Formats: sequence, C-alpha cells, structure tokens
Amino acid sequence: MVPLIKFIALGCLWLPLGIMLLTVSRGFGVLSMQALASLLPVLPCGLPLAFACRSIHRLNRPRTAWVTFAILAPLTIMAAIIGGLLGPLGIAAYSIAASLPAWLIFFILGRIYKSK
Repeated sequence: MVPLIKFIALGCLWLPLGIMLLTVSRGFGVLSMQALASLLPVLPCGLPLAFACRSIHRLNRPRTAWVTFAILAPLTIMAAIIGGLLGPLGIAAYSIAASLPAWLIFFILGRIYKSK
C-alpha cells in the first residue's frame, strides 16, 4: 500500500491532471499560468473517488478498485468540467456526486465481507 501522504498527494493530483490532459487533447493548446492557477480549487476534489477506491482495495478487492476507478475517473473529469461552470463549489459537488457509485460498491462489498 502507498503511504497516506503519497496517497493524498496522488489523490489530489489525478483530477487536475485529467482536466489538463482533456483540455490539451481537445485542441485548446497549452494551458497558461492563469488556467493552471484556476485548477487549484480542484485539487481536493479528486479525493472522494480516491478514498472510495482505496477503501474497496482494502477489502482485498484490488481489481474491483482499479476497474471502478477506470470507469468513474473519466466521468468525474467530465463532471468537474461541467461543474466548473458553477465555480469551485460546483466542481466539488459534481466530483462528490460522481464518486457516489464507488462508495456504494464499497458499502455493498463491505456488507458481503462482513456476512462471511
């Protein structure tokens, strides 16, 4: 397992990096310093999905955790871009909403794990 500090750093970075990659791949060119600075409020918004997947991984379901992340991460990036129209609070709300399926998977697997 990755130490908590490294995990939090990676959990904070994946969403802004995904937004930057999507922006550059869509042909909007190189991001300016102002555009990069506008991504600072997005840093903690990747943590809900990251912690949900980490929780799934801790239930001895690493493949489920990675598949969940692989499916929900692009959806979270799109949700964050849409939420960006409403500002930082919109980004946070959409990111949290996009991570809810991962938390649901965690709770279902947790129930199954406890019942055994």
